Amino acid sequence: MNFYLKSTLFICLLACIHLSCSEQKTTITVKNDLDFARKEIVQIPIDQLQGAGISGLSKVEITDQNGARMLTQITSDQKLLLQTTVGAKSQSSYTVRSLDQAAGAMEAKASTFSRIVPERIDDYAWENDKVAFRTYGPEAQRITEANEPGGTLSSGIDCWLKRVDYPIINKWYKQDKEGISYHKDHGEGLDNYHVGPSRGCGGIGLYRNDTLYTSKNFQRWNTIDEGPLQTNFTLSYDPWTAGDLSIKREEKAFSLDLGNNLVRVEVTLESDQNIDHATVGIAIHDPNAQATTDKKAGWFSVWSPHEASELGTSIVVDPKYVIGSEDFRTDEKDKSHLLVHVKPVGGKFVYYTGFTWMKSGQFAGQKEWQEYLGKFSQRLASPLSVSVN
Repeated sequence: MNFYLKSTLFICLLACIHLSCSEQKTTITVKNDLDFARKEIVQIPIDQLQGAGISGLSKVEITDQNGARMLTQITSDQKLLLQTTVGAKSQSSYTVRSLDQAAGAMEAKASTFSRIVPERIDDYAWENDKVAFRTYGPEAQRITEANEPGGTLSSGIDCWLKRVDYPIINKWYKQDKEGISYHKDHGEGLDNYHVGPSRGCGGIGLYRNDTLYTSKNFQRWNTIDEGPLQTNFTLSYDPWTAGDLSIKREEKAFSLDLGNNLVRVEVTLESDQNIDHATVGIAIHDPNAQATTDKKAGWFSVWSPHEASELGTSIVVDPKYVIGSEDFRTDEKDKSHLLVHVKPVGGKFVYYTGFTWMKSGQFAGQKEWQEYLGKFSQRLASPLSVSVN
């Protein structure tokens, strides 16, 4: 073999080595078996990508079939999140590159967010581009139990009715300190939803002997992830009793995806006694509110007149864990609810809760909201399938 040929082969070998090290590619294929298009976030364990030859995920770049860069996030439990769009009964493919000089993930215009709010007596608040929520912490409980003004004693969930797709939590709390109340709409929405001791939008309890027992405010929190596609956090509660049943531990793990009106809640209840059922509640504050249920699909909804607008608050549960529901109404303040009774497995159960506000412009009305809930239920029953090649 002459010198020229040896040199050419050596240069080609170096080029191949450089290419394999600096530009590793693989394909993610996402398949939709349902008869409607879906824009959802999928999760891929990082070790699956590493098994396919992708490394250096801090410099990863993902593009769709048209070469457009995709929105991604890496979670603390080592999963790559990818926002996908897949047509009805179709599939979409995405190319993953791990490059020395990769531009990185696409910059997000909207995002998810959550945090403890010590400047507002330990609220915990969370949001995405569609909805915002909060619930109440240890300082709000202490104030109430000390008979001081301004506290809240409740493990219910509050709805912050935003009408913009960008984050508002930090802005509204800051403005409130400056005298600009978030209880008034200044163009971005407002907080005019009442919780009090009710379950609000998706608080839980245990129904025993015709009484709904609940925990008090959360006492501990852990912010796990926040980013362009998903926020994850946990809230923990002190021991409490439900009649003759003692709860040693209650913990809720929350997960909110970009683009969803519903937040996922995984509840853990620990007791030395058997917990054969639990209850999730949606408060009914207006006597003209309409409660609609579809036990077969697993969704439950209250559509209410809400000041000068309308509000839909809802729960979605896997139907196989639904025991039943009850439209319970009374003249006692904060006691009327649509109650959904579920069966825990090993002290755990999962549900989704959320809302839509007509002034946000996200849905045209009650019919469209219920169609969304029906499709959401179908999505849970038939998740997008993901393969890595």
